[in-house]
Amino acid sequence: MARPEKEAVVAEMAEALEATSGIYLADFTGLTVEGVNQLRRELRAQGVHYKVVKNTLTRLASRQAKREGILPYLEGPTGIALAGDDPLEPARVLVRFMKEHERPTIKAGLVEGRVLDAREVQRLAALPTKDILYATFLGMLNAPLVGVLGVLTGLMNKTARVLVEVPGELRQCDDFA
Repeated sequence: MARPEKEAVVAEMAEALEATSGIYLADFTGLTVEGVNQLRRELRAQGVHYKVVKNTLTRLASRQAKREGILPYLEGPTGIALAGDDPLEPARVLVRFMKEHERPTIKAGLVEGRVLDAREVQRLAALPTKDILYATFLGMLNAPLVGVLGVLTGLMNKTARVLVEVPGELRQCDDFA
């Protein structure tokens, strides 16, 4: 690759690294071409961009994008997954794929400026999605209101039953005759 082409690749990669909120590095050694293509398809379906990269060019792009945290992990065969809307989605897909195929191995991640080792990436992958967290939170907010509503409804039902019974009791009482 000629120098101007390399500079263009580095500039494009630096721009992508700056724009994403989650970067994940994986070692794809031992994964077949078919396996890499399947991994790409699964990542793409979740809005994640995956690319096998040259470490030298990625180092230059990382420095340019001020994402130096991943530099120590740019050794050996490296695939890079860049998050789309959800910074945790690449971790979920990589970990799920790794469990099914024993490859790729996760090298590291960089989420919101924090460098994560492979174990931390696996822990992140186990977290529930945003939608599930929102639903859980709304359920927690809703629970006390439902309880109060149940108590008020019960009181109104008891009051109504008492009011229905009172006229019958009054008719039977000699004092009100």
